[in-house]
Amino acid sequence: MISIIKDYEHKTKMKYSNSNPIGPGHWNAVSYRGNWINFYSDADFIYEYFTRQIIEKFKHKNRLTIVDFGGGDGILLHTIKQQLEENNFKVIAINLDLNKDNLKLCKKKYPEVIAKKWDILRQYKKDFADIIVSRFVLQYQNTPGQLELIKNANFSLKKSGLFLLMWVGNKNGKKFNAIMAKITGIIMNIAYRKALQTRNFPSKYSTKKLMASAGFKKITAVKVDARGFLSANAWAERFNLNNKESNELKKKFYSYSKSNNLMTTIDGKLGYEFYIPFIAAEK
Repeated sequence: MISIIKDYEHKTKMKYSNSNPIGPGHWNAVSYRGNWINFYSDADFIYEYFTRQIIEKFKHKNRLTIVDFGGGDGILLHTIKQQLEENNFKVIAINLDLNKDNLKLCKKKYPEVIAKKWDILRQYKKDFADIIVSRFVLQYQNTPGQLELIKNANFSLKKSGLFLLMWVGNKNGKKFNAIMAKITGIIMNIAYRKALQTRNFPSKYSTKKLMASAGFKKITAVKVDARGFLSANAWAERFNLNNKESNELKKKFYSYSKSNNLMTTIDGKLGYEFYIPFIAAEK
């Protein structure tokens, strides 16, 4: 499965944190408190759901080690580190990722973030970090892989450490998993069943159960006031599809709309909505 995900990322032509067009139907956009934002890089969004919680929990500690499980180009750690340092914290930030291109980009854009090649389904350093964050990575694992990721976070956290986990989901997880796999299969030119194995969009309830089984004590599901919308245009933008490929994908979306009630239309674009589950857990 890791090789499929790596191929998927290599096909990507636009990095998540780029300043792409913002609005319904764009890959990196969500509606947040009445405005469309880039939810990968928006500083206010990151502060609300990551930095603020860290400040509140560690207000009596001024030196922190933060590790990002699957941090991509490092934008999340860079922003958290910057915001924490503005609040008089001293921060060591470590980005663990398997993708060489992501790590190369991280080193170039954010040299203050330590970029390290690592498979997050392997145990990292024991009792090492005050905080572990992981954003939009969980859905790329099957259920056993998700449990392994969560166990590894618990393993690497110090006692009373904080794990902040954010991913993409939908209230109808089964249909959402199916449609994401179908579209991924088209983009990757792989069979539906194989594509289905590359991702699993779990509910907050099932993820809280995994966290409890991994040894976390205080587990809190945090409501994220944001909704996203993915259209064929968003997928075409993300993977730089040509006009022929983009039109074929739009036809597939139309055919899906006849049998899948997740499909809806916003600003004349056919697509499906998603929400953002988020859990804060303490070791």
